Amino acid sequence: MSTINPADIVSMEILKDASATAIYGAQGANGVVLITTKRGKIGEAKFTYDGMAAWQYQGKRIDILNLREFSRIL
Repeated sequence: MSTINPADIVSMEILKDASATAIYGAQGANGVVLITTKRGKIGEAKFTYDGMAAWQYQGKRIDILNLREFSRIL
């Protein structure tokens, strides 16, 4: 389900009772999730982009002791 784009989902149905899942046999014994996605249409092609950008500022750098300075503290 992680490969389905949420923007392409039209509807979702959850079938739990035995009569509704009978056509799925043993595979539908625990329930069935039916996902209906959008269909392609004849005509001009459409392109949709959904993205995100982020950046982070690095704060003041902390000076780290070298081996000689650290051994003096101990």
